[in-house]
Amino acid sequence: MFAEARRQVILRRMARDGEVTVAELAREWGLSRMTVRRDLTELEQQGRLRRTYGGAVPVRAEDAAAPRVGLLLPHNEYYYGRVVAGAERAAEELGCRLVLAAHFYDGSLEHDRLSKLAQLSLDGLVMASSGAGPPPQLAADAIVDRLALPIVLVEREPRRAGERTPDSVRTAHDQGARMAVEHLHQLGHDRLLTLLTPSATSSHLRRGVAETVAELGMDWSDHPTTEWGDPAGPVAALADQCVSQSVRAVFIHTDIQALNFVEALAKRGVDVPADMHLITYDDELASNCRIPLTAVAPPKEELGFEAVRMVLQRLTAKDSPVSRQLFLMPRLVVRESTRPNSPV
Repeated sequence: MFAEARRQVILRRMARDGEVTVAELAREWGLSRMTVRRDLTELEQQGRLRRTYGGAVPVRAEDAAAPRVGLLLPHNEYYYGRVVAGAERAAEELGCRLVLAAHFYDGSLEHDRLSKLAQLSLDGLVMASSGAGPPPQLAADAIVDRLALPIVLVEREPRRAGERTPDSVRTAHDQGARMAVEHLHQLGHDRLLTLLTPSATSSHLRRGVAETVAELGMDWSDHPTTEWGDPAGPVAALADQCVSQSVRAVFIHTDIQALNFVEALAKRGVDVPADMHLITYDDELASNCRIPLTAVAPPKEELGFEAVRMVLQRLTAKDSPVSRQLFLMPRLVVRESTRPNSPV
């Protein structure tokens, strides 16, 4: 079934049932959920439906007059799926419409998505940039500079200061790292090994670890990595280093790396938590590991909610020269991987 035919079916089904769900349509048509989401996104951009978490509903009369807020994120799955859920809750409670788009960390695609969003007469924009280097990022920045509307960054720092510095809402990642290090120190560890996957988050985590181990007098080594989510490279090497150096406390970003690390340790005869205490950062998959992992959990849904709220507040205070930078605290979720059985 071609895209336009699918979209007509979606509209008819929604008119009949009052809603459609991504899971049901994907199962019925034998398509990926991502394909169905793209159909819903296209119809929402045309003003023909309203996206909800997991599906869509018809556009209400009051929706037509509601502010339209663009939401441009890397994707709507790992980590950012919960951000989208928070943004959708804010849209429902505060009375606005969201227009969703994703760039998948591709600078050229980010430029394309921004160009299309700029044509939709939006009232505000919430975004997390791709982090791509120049020239793609410069091109995307040029579009953002031309948008005469409120912008709130999510999990990103403004790249410049001045009159048009955008608002932002971010997790206090350095404080999350502090929570993890202090927890391991309380368990009796005085040595720490970290693996921090390169991202917009890792520099903040590294700063938080560095400050905390210095205060506590711990010995710390940061394992180098350049590949995101590569189980055969840095994770295997990290496991080898732990065995050869008798390391008993590890802090890893992301959950994907942490799950791979647990398996790499098991192949080397190292048991978590009997032989090692492990904390991961993200808390997306940590509870699903065969050994539930202690994790630092960023407030993802709250990030999405606050970002939309800040955009809507800007609509009533457009002339305020003050740029607002909001930091939300993560929390430590203690599970089996740091059970206090003293593997020191």
